[in-house]
Amino acid sequence: MISIFQVPTAGSVSSAVESSALVQDFSIFNVVLDSGAFAQTIILILFITFSYNIFLLIERFLLIRHYSNFDKLLVSQIKNCIVDGNMDRAQALCRDSNLPIARVLDHGIGCIGSPISEIDKSLEGVARGELFQLEKNVNRLATISSVSPMIGFLGTVVGMTATFYQIAHAGGKIDVQLLSSGIYAAMSTTIAGLVVGICSYVSYNMLMSRIDKVAHGMERVVTEFMELLQKPG
Repeated sequence: MISIFQVPTAGSVSSAVESSALVQDFSIFNVVLDSGAFAQTIILILFITFSYNIFLLIERFLLIRHYSNFDKLLVSQIKNCIVDGNMDRAQALCRDSNLPIARVLDHGIGCIGSPISEIDKSLEGVARGELFQLEKNVNRLATISSVSPMIGFLGTVVGMTATFYQIAHAGGKIDVQLLSSGIYAAMSTTIAGLVVGICSYVSYNMLMSRIDKVAHGMERVVTEFMELLQKPG
């Protein structure tokens, strides 16, 4: 019977020390350095893709934040000018502002006098054009989130195939070190692909959520504008 209080031997202690040293030496950077030329090429492609993902996220986020700025005071002033019949002043307020909702209202004021249904369709088209500017290039994040894991998996399959090819031509002798190094080198591309894919997926959903909020806010202001036009007088 083996006692749980068994004193470790010198060999077991040295083995444990070596294992601890190997664990401490393990890092993603070391794995990439030892992964071989093909795997490093795949990881480089994924790194460039990840950098592009970060660029798109920051660029779209700043633009969406600008579009989501609905100046309640400005909208209220424009409505008051419309009620007072001062259309020139209302359009001047719209054109002095760089907000998307101001451009939509400016277009709507210019259509006053046309049938309500035509004004509604015209405003809907302008608002859709403003939202299109927000959604521009965002779909690329969805593409990256789908393609990146497949690129990483492709690197893994090719790496595993190359490893087993070398073993098959090694004269029937299985080199455990060759097998293990080939496997972890191949798996490194899958890890990189999953990391990029997850980050891109999260970025896409976050941006689309903020775009939906902008769309609802713009729809609310346009609805209030249309109701104002339909009031008697």
